[in-house]
Amino acid sequence: MDIHIITGHLGSGKTEIAVNFALRLAARAKHANSSAAVALVDIDVINPYFAAREARNILESQGIQVAAPSIHTTTAALPVLPKEVYQMLHREDYTLVLDVGGDSAGARILGSLCGHLRGKPLHVYCVVNTKRPFTRDYHGILEYLTSIGAASRLAFTGLIHNTHLLHETSVEDICAGQELLEQAARETGVPLVLTAAMKNLAKDLEGRIANDVLLMEQYIKPPYGM
Repeated sequence: MDIHIITGHLGSGKTEIAVNFALRLAARAKHANSSAAVALVDIDVINPYFAAREARNILESQGIQVAAPSIHTTTAALPVLPKEVYQMLHREDYTLVLDVGGDSAGARILGSLCGHLRGKPLHVYCVVNTKRPFTRDYHGILEYLTSIGAASRLAFTGLIHNTHLLHETSVEDICAGQELLEQAARETGVPLVLTAAMKNLAKDLEGRIANDVLLMEQYIKPPYGM
């Protein structure tokens, strides 16, 4: 079992990444004729607006199991994770992708799962969009990593770069953000493991990003006006 935990500020694009990342894991397992199963566990109970469960149909069509709270649970004053989530954390036959709320409350929910995660192979990723106000410079990124790491009681193992302005994103935006994330990786010691971009930018990005690139489709539709 491998557990990939993906978190990030509102507007970072973490949920879109979680969905596309799970789909890539499933596609690679199928290509390798592997029997390994993939599941996406949506525990972003703080912000239900960009929920991975919205992509349930496409995920399940590719053999990916989705575990998520009901909408009633996500809007409750005291969010409670369903039993299914805890059960998935102990399934040795699954590779899990966890979509986690990116604020202190979401980090505390993640911290409450530490007992279930202890001893398991964890990959804890922070998604950074350098066009968002709290992560637009190195100091903001460092402060975010420190605060979320302390609240969740988990150490980040990788940075995911996802600079974007929705449909107005340019290759220049991504390349400028890439430089900042490379600096953050050097100075924090947390490696830059992935750069995400929409598939329509793939050709223009060729040869400009040295690390692994996740080319994405859009599955999460923002609410009107967001």
